[in-house]
This record gives sequence, C-alpha cells and structure tokens, in this order.
Amino acid sequence: MRSPLSHILLLWQSIRQSYFSPNAVPTDLGLPTFASRPTIQPLSLTPPMGFNNWARYECNLDQALFTDTADWMVTHGLLKAGYDTVTVDDCWMTMDRDPVSQNLVVNTTLFPQGMLWLGKYFHERGFKFGIYQDAGYKTCGGYPGSLGHYERDVAQFAGWEVDYIKLDGCYINKNESLPESPTLEPTFRQLYQGFGLAIQSQSRPMVYSESAPAYFAGLSAGTGDRVGRDWYKVHTWIGQYGQLWRHSTDISVYKKDGKSRWPSVMTNYRFNIRLARFQKPGNWNDPDFIITGDDEGLTIEEQKSQFGLWSIMASPLILSTNVKALRTEQIAYLTNPEIIAINQDPLGIQGRIAWRTYEDSDVLVKPLQNVSIRAAAVLNKKHTVSTISVPFSRLGYTFLPSIVPTGCEYLVRELFSQSEETLKVFNPRNESITTVLRPHATALFKITTLTNQAACRPTFPTGAIYLTSSLLCMDVFNSETAPGTPILRPSTLRESTNLYRRRLGRPQDVALDQDP
Repeated sequence: MRSPLSHILLLWQSIRQSYFSPNAVPTDLGLPTFASRPTIQPLSLTPPMGFNNWARYECNLDQALFTDTADWMVTHGLLKAGYDTVTVDDCWMTMDRDPVSQNLVVNTTLFPQGMLWLGKYFHERGFKFGIYQDAGYKTCGGYPGSLGHYERDVAQFAGWEVDYIKLDGCYINKNESLPESPTLEPTFRQLYQGFGLAIQSQSRPMVYSESAPAYFAGLSAGTGDRVGRDWYKVHTWIGQYGQLWRHSTDISVYKKDGKSRWPSVMTNYRFNIRLARFQKPGNWNDPDFIITGDDEGLTIEEQKSQFGLWSIMASPLILSTNVKALRTEQIAYLTNPEIIAINQDPLGIQGRIAWRTYEDSDVLVKPLQNVSIRAAAVLNKKHTVSTISVPFSRLGYTFLPSIVPTGCEYLVRELFSQSEETLKVFNPRNESITTVLRPHATALFKITTLTNQAACRPTFPTGAIYLTSSLLCMDVFNSETAPGTPILRPSTLRESTNLYRRRLGRPQDVALDQDP
C-alpha cells in the first residue's frame, strides 16, 4: 500500500501534466493506430470571431440574410472590432448531389447567385467566408453529407474561395473494420482526420471547425453534467487536425416561448471550464455561439455575462443573432476593445477557475502577455443580487507583506461599467476586490500593477485544483494521516480553499497554498 505522501506525489504529477503541459497526451487510452497526422498550417492563432446563422435562424436562411448581415456589421463597427468570418450553416444545398459530377448543389431558390458570388461579396467587404458540412452521409438537417466525398467537397469549397469549414457529426455509422470499441470514437477519429487531410491537400488555407467532441458529451438531465472517458479521449486528438472544436450540446436556439436560455449557457460554460489544458494558440475550445440579441430568453445581464465569460475563456466569439436588432448597449460591449483584447490575447490561455462557492459564484483568472496585467471574471450564479469579495491572493497576487512593506498599488478597472479605482494592497490574503452583482451577472476586471516591483506582479498561472469530471475542488485535509502530512481529496465544503501558483520562469516550481 502506498503511503499518503506517495498518493500526493502521484496526484500532483497528474495535476502538473494536465495544467502545465497542454500538449501532453495520456499514453494509456488504447487509441488505434492511424495514419500520420496532417501538417496543420498556422491558422486562427487567436480565437475566431464572426457570425453564424444557426442559433438564431436555423434553416430559415437565404442570400439576403447574409448580405444584409455583412453590410450591417461593416456599418456598425463589428467587422472593425474583429468579427470577420461569416458562416453559412446547414440547409444551404439541395437534397441531392449532381447526378453526373456528384458535386454538392446550391439551392438557387435561396442563393440565386451561388456560393462563389457570395464568397466574393464577403471578401470585397473584408470578411472571410465560412460554410457548413457534415462528416456523415447526411447533414443534421437531412441534406447530403460529405461521407465518401471528402476530397471532392473540400475542393469544391476551395473553388468557392471558402476560408472556414464547420464539420458536423450527424448520421455517422460505426466502422466495424476499426479496433473494437463500445462507442463511435475510433470512427469519428478516422473521419475527422480524413476530412482534415482533404483540407491540407488544398493550396487554399481553410480553418477547420470540428464538432466531434459534442457527440461524446453525454449530457444528463437537469444541471448535472455527465462526461465519460471517450469525451476526453476525443480531446486528446481533435486538435491535431483542426483549429477549433465544438465540445458540448448546441446552445439553445432562438424561440419566442418565454423560456430562459440561461441554463443552456451555463451548461456549455461548465463543459468548457473542464478543458483548459487542451487550449493554445491555433487550438480553441468552442462552447458555441454568442446569443446576445432580441430574444427574451436572456436578460441583458445574462447576455453580458455570456460575453464576458466567453471572452476570459478565450473562446471563439461567433455571434448568432439578428444583428440588425442589436441595441446600442449591446453593440457597445460586443465591440468593447478592452474586452476583445482579453479574448484575443496572444498567449491564448483559457481563463481558469480560481475560486468557487459552488452554487453561488465562480471566479476565473487569465494571465495575459503583458505580465503586469491580469484579467479576472466574477460570476454571480445566484438568482438574487449578491455582494462578492475576492481576495487578491485568489487572483494570483501572492507577495509577502515583509517583502513589500509599503504595499503594492493596482488599477482595478471593471470593463462593462468602465469604472475604475486605484487600490493600495498591503496583504493580498486579507484585502479584496468587492463587487455587487445582479442575478446571473458577471463583472470582468482588468487589473494593472502600478508598483514597479516584480513581487507585486501576479504569479503565473494560478487557480483552484478540481476534478474535471465532477467539478469538485480538491482541498487539503489532515484528519486521516499522520500529523503534518497533507492529503488532497474532493471537498464537500461550500467553498474551495486551495490555491496553486506557478512562478514565472520556473515551470518546475509549483506551490500549493491553502487560504485561511
């Protein structure tokens, strides 16, 4: 039997691999042998931004929808802000391929001038052109899928000057020739790799958005998420073939039914926070569309909250809304350059959970390329107004008062309200940032170190340690071991009490603190 200390060392080794080695792939997953992976071109080094029609319009699409949307995005500053890819989702084609060429056939009733014309329309205005297909034999809407035609379809898209391909995963049957598996995971891997190879065979660079992980999310009823081994297994290979991947259920689509879309936003958020270790420039976890707009399914605070959370998690910012109905307040935060800069930071680090009070609030922190600045988000999960105080130590500020006896000065700016204050901090464990939040609201902070001392800057990175399967935080307990021997186990407390931190320039130097 291993000693408690041995258990700690093994657990910490696993934690270090998952948090500090994002490219590390477990070796015991039993993956089948596949052909050598394609050479990925350096695309989407920051999270993609743009528009997709699906969550707002589903199959109610036509040429005018996209040309009007593109024109409106130009005149109202969304293109200038970075929303530069317009994607046509499902239902754009006819129900059958061309019987002679086997090419896909555009529905010219909906798109009378065709897709090459539409792509040129986007390009002339400064946009990239995105299009939808499916890895199976049908799309999710029942139109011809790409199975058996990967090279043909990708070549057709390249001929239309497509820049971005979203590949869904409906209507996929198990490939019995692959190694035995209780799920379709080996089949999905073979197909998504095959489509990636088809993209790489073209001289035209095309961003590849993969939906494979979403088919292994295993959502359970209610708010209890259930994720299985194959969901994580898919994430160990999906980034080898493309640039971003949809990992969970579709975000709730637009309906004038009076029902809240907030549970859907929170479901995809909870899936996304499990996946930070897989993200890096050119590889993005995608929790689905931004649904700010004219739907009463989200309050204005919930809409801002989704945008703030997606921004700090460095998620793709892809609008799916009636852009022409956006109000001035909504346009203001969607184009806020400080928020977008956090999302588009070149480090590409996903904001991680630094503190949780389970049913009440989450705090996320995100290191930025400028080491003097740290982003932090505070989410009020309660249905009532809440006052939340976050110690500076939780945000990664860990200096000892004895080292900086005169204190450290910080400019704390909340980016939605654009309010700011300068705070002098003498003890980061005892001094806090306090915010009052409406139900389901998020405050997004940009914290700039003003004191020119290295000790005042935040450590890199910082956060809570939690089980990604259950989202229960791992805390330090001493009750079952010899005196002084710490042991980590899932916490049943309402709050997480641990904090890890890593010092700049010393990747092997990791400290585990327990806040009082």
